Amino acid sequence: MAKFPSIIIGKREDHDKDFGNKGCAIHFLKIESKYFYEVRSGRKKAEFRRNDRDFRKGDAVVLMEIQKKKETGNFLIAEIDHVLFDFDHKDLPIGFAMLSLRVVYPDQHTRAFR
Repeated sequence: MAKFPSIIIGKREDHDKDFGNKGCAIHFLKIESKYFYEVRSGRKKAEFRRNDRDFRKGDAVVLMEIQKKKETGNFLIAEIDHVLFDFDHKDLPIGFAMLSLRVVYPDQHTRAFR
């Protein structure tokens, strides 16, 4: 099990100061290894997901790396900079959203990987 920094523990309202959005939430999501490293490197800046979690701009996303359906313990934290909803764009399937992500942890000064 991964050890998470203290900024991701608490209620939606507790994270306003950390992520600058009143009432932000933290979403824990699994992501396949090949996509995890693309997000980590900055090459992949968007994530297409089923919108079953009330994603909002300013929310935090904890992406937990999985290999062969098992968690590796590696994770990163990204802030949602923009959400494109199905009702905003006719080409998105109903019930899905495109999240624009900005990695905030680890950054160039921290390390959360084995």
